[in-house]
Amino acid sequence: MDTARTAILVDYDMWRYFDRVKYWVKLREKNAALILLVSEPEVNDFEWDDTRNPPDTPEWAAVIRNSKHLKDIAFKTAALCVVQDSSSLIPTIALDQDLAVQQMFEDGGVLLALGEQDLMYV
Repeated sequence: MDTARTAILVDYDMWRYFDRVKYWVKLREKNAALILLVSEPEVNDFEWDDTRNPPDTPEWAAVIRNSKHLKDIAFKTAALCVVQDSSSLIPTIALDQDLAVQQMFEDGGVLLALGEQDLMYV
């Protein structure tokens, strides 16, 4: 029987461009599974062997890509549903800059949805 484990959902663009987010995620790597959400993989995608990745790139439990070209909120809603319904992970924190996406995550059962500016307080 799989035991449930907490998870943190992280928007790829937010992780890629904000050092505070990288640091915050790295500090929590051992306490939760990390799930990377890539909204526009044809424009900006995560690759494990990309030399532009920081040297301390965390071990992502999953990388979910928007291969259906859904709008950002639809993609992230679907990703949240997949994680909740098809894994033993329990999303408890979500990192995203879009306030509408943050609200969707909280409405979907995520305890905290935060933007980059919120991380200094957590």
